Formats: sequence, structure tokens, C-alpha cells
Amino acid sequence: MRFFVIVLGEEYLHFCSVKIMKISILKISMRLVKYIKPLFLQRSMLVTLIAALWLFSSLEVNAQELGGWEKIFGQQGLDQNARSIIQTRDHGYILVGEVNEGNNTSIYAARTDVDGTIIWEKNIKRVVASTPVFLSAADVLETDDGGFVIAGTTAGQGSSRDFYLAQYDMEGNLMWEQFYGGGSEEEASAVTKTSDGGYLIVGTLTDGAGGNNLEIMMVKTDADGNEQFSITPIQLPGSDEEANSVIELSTGGFVIVGSTNDGGSQGEQVFIVKVASNGFWEWNRSFGGSKRDKALDVVEDLNGDIITIGTFTGDNSDVYFIKLTPDGFDIVSKIFEDPIVEVPNAAVLAEDGTVVVAGYRETDPITSKAVLTKYSVDGDVIWTEEVGRFDYLNIGEDVFLDSEGNYVIGGTSTGPISDLQL
Repeated sequence: MRFFVIVLGEEYLHFCSVKIMKISILKISMRLVKYIKPLFLQRSMLVTLIAALWLFSSLEVNAQELGGWEKIFGQQGLDQNARSIIQTRDHGYILVGEVNEGNNTSIYAARTDVDGTIIWEKNIKRVVASTPVFLSAADVLETDDGGFVIAGTTAGQGSSRDFYLAQYDMEGNLMWEQFYGGGSEEEASAVTKTSDGGYLIVGTLTDGAGGNNLEIMMVKTDADGNEQFSITPIQLPGSDEEANSVIELSTGGFVIVGSTNDGGSQGEQVFIVKVASNGFWEWNRSFGGSKRDKALDVVEDLNGDIITIGTFTGDNSDVYFIKLTPDGFDIVSKIFEDPIVEVPNAAVLAEDGTVVVAGYRETDPITSKAVLTKYSVDGDVIWTEEVGRFDYLNIGEDVFLDSEGNYVIGGTSTGPISDLQL
């Protein structure tokens, strides 16, 4: 699997489908909607060039007039997966993902300018006692001094894994790195900036006391990654909880979303936890049925309410939209039933207060299309669009709103099914 990024404006009602063999960015002018419906870019650069020239010549316009570009990053022949993308203050991009090479995993990072031209790219490896060890990225944030931090997971003591946080300058040089954890298995899933200038990392802890229970773990650090506290904010006897995303509320405290199996049952439910700034539990809610439901991302709306998106499993996996007050009381709970599988992976609050969600739909058991959907504050679908070629797996994994008001979608894409590297 590889990495794709698409930048588009609200007016762009038809996405361009992209066949990406390595990490890439596709940027499309909003004017492109005047001329095309989905265009399939081929693996071969020659075929890509021919397809583009055919399109532009038939429309009697050129690429410069359309203002679009497409770039490819990474190393040929390696399995590379998307994790996160941000826009930098100079309007370029920082991309992070992971590279699976042989028996080891390392971080891929790249910085581009506003037009997608590579400024630098790196394969970040961690070596202990002359041996490469596991290192993966979960999230990336820009720092106040213009650098960036990567949160992820690395090999810790013995065979265990720990939370990992590292800061790099804008040239990709390591400034510091920190590790958090002990003899248990800790896996980071997200990081957020905090109002005091530090960071909060959340993830999942596997109980090391001879059991296999999963617990939500959070680590608060200062701006230099020094640990201020580490806590499991809620422990429900006999049940498993996992964290997938976190935000800091404008009124203080944090909301962590993920899943729980509600006392050890076979099913999972959406799990939403509110904790104070010191990490202590305030309230928690669970939603869902008896199968596999989970929350995947969370945003705070313009009124301070909490909007969680996730999956509800009935006959298929459907989108679950939940809106709560800051005190955890219900406002909206909607399930969007669909005859095909749909998974929403990431959400962003739009300038008008609506919520835009990126994810994917399975068009058949071996094919999926990345999808972008806009919801009202009441959970009603305003519009939804797909991107993806019929014979590929395309998964939208991240989304944000850039400085020009465009939606930037990052994700993972394969080539033909026969080229899959799992």
C-alpha cells in the first residue's frame, strides 16, 4: 500500500481518481471541475503523461491554466502506508507514514513546498545496539518554532513497545526524542497540542500484570517532550478500552474517543471519555450494539459541543455520528445505514461549522474508494463524494482544512490487486 494526498475546494464536486505506487500528493485547482469528471492516472509515467496530454488537448486548455499538479514520493518497491499530513506555515506540507522493509518498520517523512516539490525526504530509523528496532508514526503536528513533532510507537524494554515523541526542525534534523512506558505494551494513536504549549499523547496500554486487558493511556509532556504525568484515566474491571483520537476542549480538559467491550463481552461499543487537564476522569459514555462499534475521531463544534464519528456494525459497517454536550448529554445520535461497508477515519470542522469526514467505502470485498462527506451540525448529510479506481483499494485516512479553505485528504492506495503488499 502507498500514500496519496488530494487537495480540493468545496466547488470540486467530482474527484480525480489516482493510482499511486508510492507516497504522493495530488493538488487540483478548483477550476478543474469545469472540465473533467474522474481522471484515472496510470502507474507508468509515460501513460500518465499521455492521459494528461489527451485530456488537456481535447479540452483545449493546458495544465498551467488548470493550476494542478501531482507528485510521487518514496522508494520504489517498498510497502509504505499513510499516517498523517499537515500544512506548514509556509503553505507547504509535511507527510509522515511508515515503511515496512523486510522484518522492520521505520518512519517515512517528507517536506514539500506549496506546489508539492520535495524539499527533503527521509527514512527515519531507530537503532539500538547496532540493531534496527520497530519505529512507526501515528500523528504529526507543527511546532510553535516552525518545526514538527511525530508521535508514534517504538520498541521498548525487551520485546515491549513504548510511546514515542520526537521533534525535528524544518530541515528534518532531529532536535530531541523521548520515550514513555515500562514493561507493558503501549501503542500511541494520536497527539494534540495543549494550551500550555505542551503535548498530550493517547494510545492503548496492554495490562502488564499477567493479563491481556487493554486500557486507555495518556501521557502529558511539556514543549520539550519531558513527561509531566502518565495515567490510565479510566479502568473498568474485566473490560478492554482503546483510544483512537483526542482533542483539548476550549473550556479545558480533554476528550478521548475509541472503543470498549463493556465488561468483557464479545462486542465493542463507541467509547467517549472526558478527563480534566490533570488527566483525572470526569465522565464517560458508550454507544452501540453487540458487534464491533468504535469511535475513530472527534471534533469540538463552534458551540463547544463534542462531535464523534465512528462505525456501527449491523449487516455492514456504517457511519456513526454522535453529538454530545460538554457535560456528556445526548444531542444527536445517528447511524447511516448503507448496503456497502463504509468507514469514516478522520474529521475536521469546516469554517461554516459543519463537519467534513474522510474515510472509505468498500465497493466489493477487494475494492474500496476513498470518500469525503460533509455533515450538518445535526448530523445530516450535505454532500458526499468518492475517489478511487474500481480495481484499487483507496482508503482516506486523514483530512484537514488548509489556509486557502481547501480540504486536504491523505490516505493509502494500492496498485492493481496483484501488486498488493500486505
